[in-house]
Amino acid sequence: MLDSLIKRAFELMQQHQFQTASTLYQQVLQQQPSHSGALYGLATIALAQHQYDDAISLLQHVCQQCPNELQPLLDLGQAFSAVGSDVDHKTVLNYALKRFNQPPEVLYELARYNLVTGDIAQAIPLFETLLTQGNMSLKLYALFELAKIQSHKSNNYLSLAFELQPDIQNQEQACVLEYTLAQCYFNLDKMKEFAMHLAQANQLQLQTCEFKTQDLAPFFNTLSELKPAAMAPRDDSRDSLKPIFIVGLPRTGSSLLAQMLASHSQIANAGEQPFLAQTVTRLCQRTTKPYPECLASLTPKLIEQGAAYYLANMQRFSHKKNYVIDKLPANFQSIAAIKLLFPTALIIDLRRNNCDVALSIYQNYFAQSEPYFCDLDELAHYIGFYQRTMTHFTKLYDQGIVQVHYEALVTNAKVQLSTILQQLNLSFEENCLAFYQQKLTVHTLSATQVRSQLHHKSIDRALALAPFLPKLAQFSAL
Repeated sequence: MLDSLIKRAFELMQQHQFQTASTLYQQVLQQQPSHSGALYGLATIALAQHQYDDAISLLQHVCQQCPNELQPLLDLGQAFSAVGSDVDHKTVLNYALKRFNQPPEVLYELARYNLVTGDIAQAIPLFETLLTQGNMSLKLYALFELAKIQSHKSNNYLSLAFELQPDIQNQEQACVLEYTLAQCYFNLDKMKEFAMHLAQANQLQLQTCEFKTQDLAPFFNTLSELKPAAMAPRDDSRDSLKPIFIVGLPRTGSSLLAQMLASHSQIANAGEQPFLAQTVTRLCQRTTKPYPECLASLTPKLIEQGAAYYLANMQRFSHKKNYVIDKLPANFQSIAAIKLLFPTALIIDLRRNNCDVALSIYQNYFAQSEPYFCDLDELAHYIGFYQRTMTHFTKLYDQGIVQVHYEALVTNAKVQLSTILQQLNLSFEENCLAFYQQKLTVHTLSATQVRSQLHHKSIDRALALAPFLPKLAQFSAL
């Protein structure tokens, strides 16, 4: 009986029917409170729904009951990472490394840990070890990371990639291999081959997408027609922690800007967090209306509860500083909610040349099934939605939204940073220009790039590649 419940719950979980699956797991626990399979199932659901505190508690029980199981330990490490507890994350990885005699899965996670925390020199030998010890997926992901980190070894990595090609087992592996080949050819300045493999990689990724960007048109149309909320904004003057939102398109330099600002003594960086989206979802549930329609039905109590939920989750990333950055680009869609919850919060609309944005998005592997990440025509639609939405919100809210351009940031950083800090009543600090020396955790695709000093090499990079990627031309008119 219990086995059939566990099996059915797992099937439902695979279909993302988390509520029903959770109910079945709870039924198992009512009969057998220490059932490790049910506890692990609930932990997996908690992770999927970004309920990290619940996940940590459940996974700790599972790890105690199943000391010979590696995956719960890896999941526990990821949960600690998600709540900003890097020390606990590394402790778990080091324990797993010794407990299971250096398994490749732990070596990969430890390499990734070193990468995102800025110890690139420690990450490289671990990735290199995986080229001979890992399974096919780990070999490919390790090779992909090395191709991005060590461009001077691209010929060697190219040869290894072609050696691995006959043993590809699934579409995900094929996709990673194509991105790796594209990266190697890019490093070697062989742009024809770069463009060919990049097109193949993005085509494989596009095949996993289950919707078109144009399907989002009704939602963005609603945002662009939004009227000022009838409800008065919340009084956030007494908040001890002040959020800073960096919004915009992906690959505009938000990791760089966040790293610079977080080098200030009064600012912390939480990275790209789901908490604003979770807050909005909770408001939708309590009003039984979708976003943004739910905003018209909010009460002062609901607004206060929403703000409290968001701040409680962001607090753990604040490191006792007064300001904390939330840099999830898609938060531009939730500006209307931000203005009710945190009316005085600074919102930075970070812009960059659209052609360079398009190239950077198309060139990077996001590992997400969203069409605008892997198709330039789809991306053009998304950029149009973004621009129309931000034009409307900038008119709707005449204060608190500051537009910053990547090109100005990298060419005149001190002036740009001083202007931003002035909005926060903070003085410029020289540490902000020494951001690359800070061992701050960065979980985005720019984890290695923000460890370098400022440079201008990424400005107008798309111009040189336009002959090989002709669809980039359409973005100059957007």
